[in-house]
Amino acid sequence: MSIRTLPVYSLVVFSVFVLSEHLCERSIDDADDLWVLGPVWHLECDWLCSKDPIGAASIMSRMLHQYVRQFGQKLIHKRPLEPRQESERTTAHLNTLDLVAVGVGSTLGAGVYILTGELAKARAGPATVICFLVAALSCVMSSLCFAEFGARVPRSGTAYLYSYVTMGQLCAFITGWNLILSYVIATASVARAWSYIFDNLIGNHISQVLKESFSLNMPYFLAKYPDFFALGLVLLVTGLQVLGVRELTLVNKVFTGINILVLSFIILSGFIKGDVHNWKLTEQDYALDTSGSTDTSSFGPLGSGGFVPFDFEGILHGAATCFYAFLGFDFIATRGEEALNPQRSIPISIMITLFICFLAYFGVSAALTLMVPYYQIHRDSPFPQAFLHVGWDPARYVVAVGTLCALTSSFLGTMFTTPPVIRAMAEDRLLFWGLAQIHARTRTPITAIMSAGNLAGVMALLFEFRDLVDFVSIGTLSVYSLVAFSVLVLRYQRDQNLSKKDKTEMKPEVEGSPLDSVPEAGNSNILKSLWFSTSTTPTRKSGQIVYGCASLLVLLLIILSLILAQWPRRVFSGDPVLTTVAVLLLLLITGVTVIIWRQPQDPSPLYFKVPALPVLPLVSIFLNIYLMMQMTSGTWAQFGVWNVIGLPASVLGDVSAPAPCALPSASLTDRVLQALLQGSIATIGSFQFGYNTGVINAPEAIIKDFLNYALEEWSETPPSSMLLTFLWSLSVAIFSVGGMIGSFSIGLFVNRFGRRNSMLIVNLLAIAGGCLMGFCKIAESVEMLIVGRLVIGVFCGLCTGFVPMYIEEISPTTLRGAFGTLNQLGIVIGILVAQIFGLKVILGTKDLWPLLLGFTIVPAIIQCAALPFCPESPRFLLINRREEEKAKEVLQRLRGTKDVAQDIQEMKDESARMSQEKQVTVLELFRAPNYRKPIVVSIMLQLSQQLSGINTVIYYSTGIFKDAGVQEPVYATISTGVVNTIFTVVSLFLVERAGRRTLHLTGLGGMAFCSILIMISLLLKTDYSWMSFVCIVAILVFVAFFEIGPGPIPWFIVAEFFSQGPRPAAMAVAGCSNWTSNFLVGLSFPLATLYLGAYIFIFFTLFLIIFWVFTFFKVPETRGRTFEEITRAFEGKVQTGICGEEDPITEMNSIQPTMDTSA
Repeated sequence: MSIRTLPVYSLVVFSVFVLSEHLCERSIDDADDLWVLGPVWHLECDWLCSKDPIGAASIMSRMLHQYVRQFGQKLIHKRPLEPRQESERTTAHLNTLDLVAVGVGSTLGAGVYILTGELAKARAGPATVICFLVAALSCVMSSLCFAEFGARVPRSGTAYLYSYVTMGQLCAFITGWNLILSYVIATASVARAWSYIFDNLIGNHISQVLKESFSLNMPYFLAKYPDFFALGLVLLVTGLQVLGVRELTLVNKVFTGINILVLSFIILSGFIKGDVHNWKLTEQDYALDTSGSTDTSSFGPLGSGGFVPFDFEGILHGAATCFYAFLGFDFIATRGEEALNPQRSIPISIMITLFICFLAYFGVSAALTLMVPYYQIHRDSPFPQAFLHVGWDPARYVVAVGTLCALTSSFLGTMFTTPPVIRAMAEDRLLFWGLAQIHARTRTPITAIMSAGNLAGVMALLFEFRDLVDFVSIGTLSVYSLVAFSVLVLRYQRDQNLSKKDKTEMKPEVEGSPLDSVPEAGNSNILKSLWFSTSTTPTRKSGQIVYGCASLLVLLLIILSLILAQWPRRVFSGDPVLTTVAVLLLLLITGVTVIIWRQPQDPSPLYFKVPALPVLPLVSIFLNIYLMMQMTSGTWAQFGVWNVIGLPASVLGDVSAPAPCALPSASLTDRVLQALLQGSIATIGSFQFGYNTGVINAPEAIIKDFLNYALEEWSETPPSSMLLTFLWSLSVAIFSVGGMIGSFSIGLFVNRFGRRNSMLIVNLLAIAGGCLMGFCKIAESVEMLIVGRLVIGVFCGLCTGFVPMYIEEISPTTLRGAFGTLNQLGIVIGILVAQIFGLKVILGTKDLWPLLLGFTIVPAIIQCAALPFCPESPRFLLINRREEEKAKEVLQRLRGTKDVAQDIQEMKDESARMSQEKQVTVLELFRAPNYRKPIVVSIMLQLSQQLSGINTVIYYSTGIFKDAGVQEPVYATISTGVVNTIFTVVSLFLVERAGRRTLHLTGLGGMAFCSILIMISLLLKTDYSWMSFVCIVAILVFVAFFEIGPGPIPWFIVAEFFSQGPRPAAMAVAGCSNWTSNFLVGLSFPLATLYLGAYIFIFFTLFLIIFWVFTFFKVPETRGRTFEEITRAFEGKVQTGICGEEDPITEMNSIQPTMDTSA
């Protein structure tokens, strides 16, 4: 399968989302009655779990069903469409000419002066003019959609807004997030181009100094040198924006006028000095030119010669990239609030801008390829070198001045356009709330401006211009596709162009979508409604039909685009199968389009409407999808990473917003989702643990080569194999040593700085460790690698205590076990990400492996940005800090209700008990009789996790699969990570239903059986080939059982065993025992397998049996119990419903939460 099929996944997800919206639109009244009891729910759930397990399971199922449905409604809720009142709009001062200047100035920049040469030389040759024509045709259709948007409602972030109105919150976020991507990268690329042109004018002195002093040794990823001049340029304009400087429309007009004059000069000069023969070049011409040149390395490929040297595929690849050149006309739509007459001026200015830009691109690319043979075009400065080629040396200075004017105009346009979009999303709580705040004096969104400026500055500093172009293009194409879909759907919906007299200002509240299943007259004959509508205006039923048909059309267009992009020659050459499929798809597309055409349209009058509906938006979507499929897999990977990074920003935007005043009416979604998000932020520390555990496996051979090279460079003699093996083992094992140090240091932080602040502070260790590992290759330092692993190990050791402790203390009792599994989920996701990133096609290469290790900086920065929006542990605030009001406020926010008296009283009781005890140290945990039993159980649970054999699979999974005869063991190892993740999620739903102890016993028993099976299959694989398959299945099932019980449970159950006082010391002891056993297994397993081979699994089986017996007799059930009840359980004094007592052994097996029924 070609790499061009990779984009299909993302596009299918888009279609499936739209098609399945109705699943979340049904009434949820059947679940609402579950929550009318409010805070009483927690007590009732505890009581029901003990008295009626079947009823509890039913209620838990209904609770999950309601939560999923409410969460789905939250993702797809839509905003009513209403323009702002005139009094609320910003000062209007832009006429049509101003808007045209903004559009042309933003569009005719780096694309016309630099991108044209790149396309002509390497991708399309003289056919570059056709590339711009194809891109322009698609942009024309997209611009018509943008024009209708501007005519309807002039608001900042228009494409984002209308996606919100028609498709819901999720697609609105994707649209807005990718708009930000396009604008920020466009800013960075223009700044980089400005720096290069200026440097070229002064003799390239800046680049020479930077290359000599700050050379970046990472080809295919970073630029050759960091461009501090481009960074300074971005920061300068950012500072001016922060101070309240508005965009100078007069300066923009002057620069745009100069730019058009210079482009006109280039076009006329090109046609005068050009030679039509340059569009008919042959192999003889190429051979003649190369033989007469002293620098043949600067020549590009010939291709097949002629006007289309790189075939039709070259034109399509070039057209996809050309979208970067047209980025800018949509900036006009974002300036609607500043337009004097937006309903009239926005559509006109967009069309004029696009027409001017197309003429400029078409003429300039034709002039360039006529003046210079396409294979001799200079990539970085095509036009100055072209005038040198034709003997017009003085003209290069005219071109240089025009280039700087054009880049300045484009740069200002992108810089002043990005903050309004960020602010609009932040106001809707799709980004951090603070990004929407306006400074009182300057009246500017300072945080939004600085965020956009800093991000663009970093990209301008580190990345080359050409590496940013495709990234911008794919983001732009995705936005344009969503815009076209929105216009298509919006026109056929009712009451979208609302009147101010009838509707209030736009509010982010849940509103029924066009798919609401409310019956109305005529619903019985849906087939007749497809062709013969009973109304002349849109109804709910006609809206449903259009929404469903449009979604189906998107899916059909994706399939058709895939076929045409993957097998174009076979389709047009008459391949019977593919041609038949293509024809059937065209017939289906035609039929569904006719159904949409037969539905009534919204009759509301607009100054401008998209013509030829529904055909024009559908053609626009098809062209955009088809061009997106021309992008490389690397571009799609970057695009996917950008959107993945954006999802936490979206969900955190809701968390960071001010809490609603009506706490008692907080919905289940708000209550559970908010706590879940805060726990997930803390779980980033667990992700770091998992990532750094699994990251060292894939690049083993590459790191050994680096160790060999660095030692040889240092000592000037090749190192011995024993020394290499020792250093490699040290690089792996030192991580666990750091973990032991960190786990024993937990108490130094949590009782002094708090749970949340401790997680925030220690991220400095993650950043320091990531930098040491990331730059060890550049420094050729083995010491930096080893010290970096040690530092990151200390960080992960601290996180193994911080994360479960914080999650346990913010979680409600009834969901404490489910939330506790988030810790293990973070670990397994980290391992899976490390395995994927370690593939040779991503970061597991000789050049990029330092980035693989240094990637740990990214989640550390994300967590540092997110943690300030999370509350401190209420138990810490009340018990340690004696701040009852703050603790009460945090609990009200976490529980979604003002009635938190029971939680406060429980913490007060715990505080009273602590005041009667002295500070608990590690030694006292073993000396005091009331702590000795739970700490021994805690240690044994941690040992049951590490001595189960799971680390054998994690550390040496690739080798095991290789020994089992798997041809591609790396991918089998990734399958282990996938199973890890899936069954961790499964345990999240089982832990509150089955209980901690039951799941732990189930996991240990299943692992013991699979361990024996792994040993047998490894011993017999040479005799029976099918035993390799048995080995893989046994390993996957082994991992599944681990994630059901021994994986997540030991982490959070330890926090349940101890009250606030001894908990930090207990977590330190448990974490240290975990890390110590981890270290011993990792250090001894290679030596043990050398002598024992597959028989090593006998020992793991024995350990598993021992731990199973210990758990059965000594580990209590903690599900649904308070910390005080668990303490009494270890003392053998469990309280029953009639205040009786049970035998301690019986209690271990069946402790259940109780409820006083005396009332």
